Amino acid sequence: MVNKIPGFRTNRKRNKVIGSIGYSIFVIGMLIYLKSGQTPIDSLANELTWFIIFLGLYIPIANPFNFRNKIFLTNRKSILGKILGYTVYFFCCMIIAGITASSLQSDKEKAFRAADNAKRQEAKVAMAKVEEQKKADEDKKKQEDEQRVEADAKAKAENDSKIKADKEAQAKLDQEAKIKADANAKAKKEEEAKARAIAEEEKVKNPIWNVKDLHVDKNGNLALAVKMLKAIGDIPQGTEAAAGDVLKTPWNYYGKPIKFTGTIGIVQDYPPGSDFAKSGIISQIVFNDMDGTIIDLFSTVASGKLKVGNQFTVVAYPIGQVEVENKFGGKTTQLAVVTSKVE
Repeated sequence: MVNKIPGFRTNRKRNKVIGSIGYSIFVIGMLIYLKSGQTPIDSLANELTWFIIFLGLYIPIANPFNFRNKIFLTNRKSILGKILGYTVYFFCCMIIAGITASSLQSDKEKAFRAADNAKRQEAKVAMAKVEEQKKADEDKKKQEDEQRVEADAKAKAENDSKIKADKEAQAKLDQEAKIKADANAKAKKEEEAKARAIAEEEKVKNPIWNVKDLHVDKNGNLALAVKMLKAIGDIPQGTEAAAGDVLKTPWNYYGKPIKFTGTIGIVQDYPPGSDFAKSGIISQIVFNDMDGTIIDLFSTVASGKLKVGNQFTVVAYPIGQVEVENKFGGKTTQLAVVTSKVE
């Protein structure tokens, strides 16, 4: 009897497997639809619908009673004809199954299916709304992200601009502060240099004379006097003083311009490059003061038209004494003075 069942008739293993699978699907479907309706009639309608669908597939596949060759839709010779025929055949089976299921459904089943369809539609609408809301949320989030990115970029640009402006402002302030500090340092340096120059000038104008040693070639007062005359420029009007008194105590007259008058005994100008010229002494005049005191005058200027025997007046600064050998084999003490003006 098994050999007469489609799928097992040829005793081929492949056909048996395919047949077993097909029959199993049929049985499972029948069991599923056994209580699938709202009423027993609805369940029976569902099983009948399943049976029609399965039978529609089973007949052309199993070909009982040589079915494929007897039906107009399945006995086409061309491939296109077979495709169209089987398509129409299966479409008709589905229509028959649908009509069967619809005609046998109870009002309760129809209401249930309508409610189920409504629920499905609502679920579909709700899902669409969820998807729409999700998309709206995503779009909103995307827009917010874009706005945030744009705001962050703008804030960063503004911050970078502010930092750059602050750096430029700070650099400008630093530059101005540096310029000001340099100017202040320069001014301070110049002021200090000026103060030092003034102090040095004052020091030169008011030297500390050597009062311990009277000898001009040892006490250094000649160099101090030359610097002093250069610093003060024009010699002021001298004061009257007896040359003998000045010779006796020259330290009391250091730094004071004294007016002397006498007759020239020796006039000597020194050439450039000489030791005297290097020390600032250009000429030397020895004369006898009116009281007979011999005065040795060191001048920072040339003697000019002065000659031996001329009587002249000069304002000079006492700097000490010089000793000169005389014709008697002894030494004569002379008053040493310095001037920067002879006439």
